[in-house]
Amino acid sequence: MMTTTAGIVKDTEKGTKSSVLSVHFQLNTAKSLTLILYLAQDMNHLGSQLKGTWLEDPQPRGSNNEGLYTLVSPYFVSKDNQIPGKEIMIKLVDIERRDAPCEVFALRKLKALQEKKGHVVSFVDSGWMKNWHQRIGVIVMHRSPGKPLFALDQWKQGDKVELLNFVRDGLKSIVWELVAELKYIHCDWRPENVLVDVIDPSTREIHIIDFGQPSIYQIKENRSPTPEEFTVWFNKQFDFLWKYSIDQALANLQNKAVKEMKKRV
Repeated sequence: MMTTTAGIVKDTEKGTKSSVLSVHFQLNTAKSLTLILYLAQDMNHLGSQLKGTWLEDPQPRGSNNEGLYTLVSPYFVSKDNQIPGKEIMIKLVDIERRDAPCEVFALRKLKALQEKKGHVVSFVDSGWMKNWHQRIGVIVMHRSPGKPLFALDQWKQGDKVELLNFVRDGLKSIVWELVAELKYIHCDWRPENVLVDVIDPSTREIHIIDFGQPSIYQIKENRSPTPEEFTVWFNKQFDFLWKYSIDQALANLQNKAVKEMKKRV
């Protein structure tokens, strides 16, 4: 894989918190591209700067997340196949970490499973770029539709119990499929790592968006859990990862309702 360079050009728009990153990098498919990515300097401004992304309510970065980006121009998979930039998400990762390759390996396994099931694949490509003297890993993915559960109008205004049960059942199905089909256990599907797409009630979907360490682990040979063992573990893990966030989301809605009532008095 050839060494490449990346340069940062500051946005000249006065008062902006963003800059423009012009990146020339080599991908594993032996393609060499120059992409224009919108770069936000911190997560507090990422949601407003990256148009068309899921980051409406920015969350803390994952432990190996160096930035999330969308493309200005289409992404060319091949001469006859291009993906609109708004449908692509670029993730930069710290390639020097020992566990950095795990995410790409897991995403490749997931891609094979999605192709087998006839689903839209998440993983598109990967590689690395060199920014000055630092190597940065690049993961190219299809942008998953949806929003975090607590950002949905359907959650704020609709049947919360029904929607929460849908998310819980959907997560259980996805995580078990990874166990049964790929021999991987995904442990970190906290609310900010899950997108819920409910625009079309007939085709509601759930997407887990973080497959890096410490989220996912390969199951040792002959150590796969039974469905019963998995269910016990999943229920405990769901309560651990979601209960506090659910309580906080409900409290926030209640506080908002109280404030609205006081305004009317």
